[in-house]
Amino acid sequence: MRPTPILTPSDLKRILPRLRVTSTGCMVWTGATNPVGLPLVTIKNENYVVTRLLYARAHGRTSVDNKKLVRTCGTPLCANPNHHELTQWRKLADDEVRVIRSSRLTTRELGTMFGVSHELIKRVLRNHTYADVSGPDALPRKVGRQKGTKHGQYRKVLRPA
Repeated sequence: MRPTPILTPSDLKRILPRLRVTSTGCMVWTGATNPVGLPLVTIKNENYVVTRLLYARAHGRTSVDNKKLVRTCGTPLCANPNHHELTQWRKLADDEVRVIRSSRLTTRELGTMFGVSHELIKRVLRNHTYADVSGPDALPRKVGRQKGTKHGQYRKVLRPA
């Protein structure tokens, strides 16, 4: 991953007009995006993600390499650096996945506890990631469509006591 450049006043003049501030304090990007939907700006013939540039500028970091920038508000394309947090890319251990699936804590509390984003916790709980992890502490997975059920319905699955 290449280092995040320091924004010059001319770079800011190109970025700031493309931000629309909402009543919730979000700074919604109205410019170009990449195929995944991240806000992009070109600086010195290279594309950069706007959220990473603004976060690095606001928090005094010249590089946010090897870190994941996670949006904490629910607004897509929000580029407000105060609505993002920097987390480490990290792989959860199988025991941690089992604890997450058996916990009654919120996704944000679990994310803070394990040092990962609450979005990763949601994916773990939905079996979108770490689906290969099972065990006595893991919640049962949804059962696919069975004979006699309507499309999209699942057999009732009880949580362990």
